[in-house]
Amino acid sequence: MEIRVLGPVQAWADGDEIDLGPRKRRHLLALLALELGRLVPLDRLVDLLWGTDPPAGARRVIFAHVSRLRHTLAAAGAERYGVEIATVDPGYALHADPDRVDVHRFHRLVRLAAAADAPKRRADTLRTALELWRGEPLAGIEHRDLAVGGLEDARLAAVEDRVDADLGSGRHQDLVEELASLHDAHPYRERLLRQLMLAHYRSGAPQAAVDSYERQRARLADQLGLDLGADVVRLREQIDHRSPDLDYAPDESTTSTDRPKVVPAQLPATVGGFVGRGDQLSLLDKAVHESAVVLVTGSAGVGKTALTVRWTHQVRPRFPDGQLFVDLRGYSGVPPMTPLAALAYLLPALGVDADEVPFELDEASALFRELLAERRTALVLDNAVSAEQVRPLLPDRPGTLVVVTSRDRLEGLEAERVRLDVLDEADSLELLARVIGRERVTTERAAAVRLAELCAQLPLALRIAAANLTDDPTRDLAGYVRELEAGNRLAALEVEGDEETAVRGAIDLSYGRLEAEARRMFRLFGVVPGPDLATDAAAALAGSTTEHVGALLAQLANAHLVDEHVPGRFSGHDLLRLYARERSAGEEPAAFQRLTDWYLGRVNAAADLLYPQLLRLPENTGGGAAFPDPIHALGWLDQERRNLVALVPEASDRAYLLSDALRGFFLHRRHAVDWIATAEAGRAAAAEAGNVRAQAAAELSIAQAHRAVNRYDEALEHDHRAELLAAEAGWREGESAAVGNLGNTYKLLGRLTEAADHFTRALALDQAIGRTDGLANNLGNLGSLYRDLGRLDLALDHQTRALALQRERGTRAGQANTLSNLGHIHLDSGHLDEALAHLSASLLLRREIGDQPGEAGSLDGLASVHCAAGRYGEARTHADAALELARDVGRRDFEAAALNTQGTIEAAQGAFAQAVELHSLALALARTVGYRQIEADAGVALARALLGAGDAAAARTVAAEALAFARANGFGAAERRAGSILADLDGDNGGIPPG
Repeated sequence: MEIRVLGPVQAWADGDEIDLGPRKRRHLLALLALELGRLVPLDRLVDLLWGTDPPAGARRVIFAHVSRLRHTLAAAGAERYGVEIATVDPGYALHADPDRVDVHRFHRLVRLAAAADAPKRRADTLRTALELWRGEPLAGIEHRDLAVGGLEDARLAAVEDRVDADLGSGRHQDLVEELASLHDAHPYRERLLRQLMLAHYRSGAPQAAVDSYERQRARLADQLGLDLGADVVRLREQIDHRSPDLDYAPDESTTSTDRPKVVPAQLPATVGGFVGRGDQLSLLDKAVHESAVVLVTGSAGVGKTALTVRWTHQVRPRFPDGQLFVDLRGYSGVPPMTPLAALAYLLPALGVDADEVPFELDEASALFRELLAERRTALVLDNAVSAEQVRPLLPDRPGTLVVVTSRDRLEGLEAERVRLDVLDEADSLELLARVIGRERVTTERAAAVRLAELCAQLPLALRIAAANLTDDPTRDLAGYVRELEAGNRLAALEVEGDEETAVRGAIDLSYGRLEAEARRMFRLFGVVPGPDLATDAAAALAGSTTEHVGALLAQLANAHLVDEHVPGRFSGHDLLRLYARERSAGEEPAAFQRLTDWYLGRVNAAADLLYPQLLRLPENTGGGAAFPDPIHALGWLDQERRNLVALVPEASDRAYLLSDALRGFFLHRRHAVDWIATAEAGRAAAAEAGNVRAQAAAELSIAQAHRAVNRYDEALEHDHRAELLAAEAGWREGESAAVGNLGNTYKLLGRLTEAADHFTRALALDQAIGRTDGLANNLGNLGSLYRDLGRLDLALDHQTRALALQRERGTRAGQANTLSNLGHIHLDSGHLDEALAHLSASLLLRREIGDQPGEAGSLDGLASVHCAAGRYGEARTHADAALELARDVGRRDFEAAALNTQGTIEAAQGAFAQAVELHSLALALARTVGYRQIEADAGVALARALLGAGDAAAARTVAAEALAFARANGFGAAERRAGSILADLDGDNGGIPPG
């Protein structure tokens, strides 16, 4: 069975197209297919299927369509193909092998091409990927633009990558006509222009290359007032000087390890009913030609963000490499976002894995600038509070436009300044007309003019005021104006230059018209530290039901006092939140405690389901409603991450509990900067409370964060502190965890003797206190260590004992890890059937619990088993899937392992040149990330591939280096394999250097 969305939506089974029924049903299947394996909430399905005008019974229609789709797919054999539409409250998820959905197969092939061994192989793989496109994605579907996101950009990027690969294969003459057509269709993609110029030049037509350059230079200047980018200008200079660097040379290098180029699209939607600002939009157009940094200033509520977002949307074609947006929260009443936290948000949008974001500001800033250096990108830094907050986020080379918004002038920041003033009378009346109706404004023009004056002609105040009038269409404007002027408000509102008071006046009246419960809900909104609030969290805050609170939040949204920016999630303008916070001062102190306890309970409930084997503080147990499955739990944590990170420093005595409960999530997702921030906040709270045990738990978390990003010296330092603090507190479980973690770090460093000592000590501690999870964990750690040493009998014994304990405890994550370890031990022993059974069981468990990094490891192990059994097609399929998944989740250690396995598969089939490239890539990556076990294995495998390729001298050098490395680090199995290669070269054991 195959589901196709890259064109008209179709499903096929056994060579026949399945009749999916009406368009809405096909659209629904496509939406689920695009989000394969992930929950798509019912509310989001309604939005995507009907846009802003859903029918009254939209949900019932979706229920009916899902029922019919299930019946249709079942009749076509969905169960046989592993295709299922699962109900995952509050929505649905489509489960299937990603290769059964064309868009996911496309992405896999693109990633596979990036790891290909030569330009021709990259080009062929990309051609296969692009053949999956049959037209516009979701062609013929209403509201398709809401769902397809950046798919067209992904297709064009793949086309450009394929062209690069063809150029690297010497096909420049064949490309000229195609590139000319592509450049005409997409004139602002400078990469296509560079490729066209290079193809002309290499085809012996340098003047044609120059002509292409001149035509585009004139087009940009005439239509957009822009210059060509630095890369194109440099290429023109190289063509003029007939630089030998441009000549074609066969690509003999290994596959690039560069990070794939990602095109971010973070701009929020433009505000509805935007009016006027023609002069300011022109100023922005002018400013962008004179400066790479533009600062938009103005008072609170004047519409700085709305103007900036609208203008940036308008100029998107000028910045084909993406648009970045971050709210620096400079005036929200909570601590502003630090530059490092902003970079931790921006860098992943440029393709940086979460665990690769540097901890140090200078390093993170340098990486950000490096990634922007060759791009034409728009970057919006919203609500900046100081120049110091902005400077580390600024690029150091032209190409990226930065637009900063602030209430202040940010003295010392080099920028072109655009001052935004209030609306004029005509635009104020136009805004009112769009919200309350043109007839009402025309009928009571004088009252409308006065209303605009009382609102200081500020867009925010006008929208809030207009919302009050919208609620009651029969209400006259003159009466509403009298209410605003009552109680001496007029004097307060007419203080010259005090626009914020005008907004407060409008809020006062809107707030006063609310029912008592809605007013209380608004006040409570002011105590929320995070960027937004979900309905269920709001219910906890208010101490009420989600249904009741949902109705109250709807009232607040209708009054423009909160913004439902996505279904079921609410945020608010800084002024509104500050107003609410002031109103709530000293009132209901238990509300924040309820919110914190609710979050803590939910995080613990997720931890119980996702990683029950991980040690937590004894007081961190339960308290929240259980999640239906691991996918739901992990999705909730992902969605609430920014709120949780903001909450921890404000959570007082709950801070160290929240931080401790989040450790497993951060270990899984590797958001290293957030991890460190929350762990350090937890440590500070524990120190303030004098809770030594909690301090030890925080040190454990900080150590694990450092170890996760290969900062082993720091990990050792914090684990040693954790061990001492746990011993001081008499917390034997924590002491054992710290000692075992020290063993893990020593193992990663290749110090296997010290690792064995620490695992043995931890095991003794666990036995003394009867800690079953710890016993299982450390038995597994020792088993893995014995496998590295080549002691397979001891490895098998320890892992078997660990599995028995984990089955007794019912810890599925632990069982999955141990089954994988057992599979590798049986593989090393040559027991392929046992290896296949254990690794298959491990893969199933890891998929059940949503452990994607572990899934990559199991797939890699299965690839090795199939390769050893001579099933090379199956081996390649599993290895490719392992590599794609490892890259998806940002696990470069698993990526190195998968590349090494791919090399082994190629070598087994006699493709030694390809094997050499893949093993070289795996070895380089293992060294980069400090994965010493794979470094040893890849070194041995590379030597064997070189020997197969006939390069005995290189094989001898690499084998000797691998043997020395394995011997120095205690990798007994790798040492013996390296020695065997040297013996093969010498005909006896004389090739093994004396040890």
